[in-house]
Amino acid sequence: RVLFRSQSLLDLRNTGQRQTAIVVGAGPSLDQVMPEIKRVADQSIIIVAFKALRSLTAAGIRPHFVLCLDPKQKKRHLEGVDFSQIGAFVYEAASNDEMVASVTDCPTFPFVASDLPIEILRSLKLADIPIMGTAGSAVHGALQLSVLLGCTRVYLAGTDFGFPDNRLY
Repeated sequence: RVLFRSQSLLDLRNTGQRQTAIVVGAGPSLDQVMPEIKRVADQSIIIVAFKALRSLTAAGIRPHFVLCLDPKQKKRHLEGVDFSQIGAFVYEAASNDEMVASVTDCPTFPFVASDLPIEILRSLKLADIPIMGTAGSAVHGALQLSVLLGCTRVYLAGTDFGFPDNRLY
């Protein structure tokens, strides 16, 4: 299992070696695959995109990592979430302060989604955090996290963003 006794995601590099990661998105197929995710959750590192968090926790699945990419997310999306049941909250460094402050009872780890601010942060010795290319998608960020952890297998669940029936996810 991954240990969360660090200050930076970089400290977690390769802590997931020889483990399987399941990257969970909020796509329309998530409900169909939820029983399978629950079945393998104890043998896998679960990395969930922010918007799929409530669905996972409602199904009794405790994710190891929640990844929030959108700096504009509000804390209302986290209401009712028991953070003591979540391994760590990973967020884009420019995220809404109020939303980040609402995450309690679990470690938090910032990252940057662009190489522009990272050089400033590092040169000012404000942060030693990773750049995780996201292409604007939390699922891409979650894939980057699984690579940083050194997971040998990565499965995708609920990552089908076909926008059926006028649904965003």
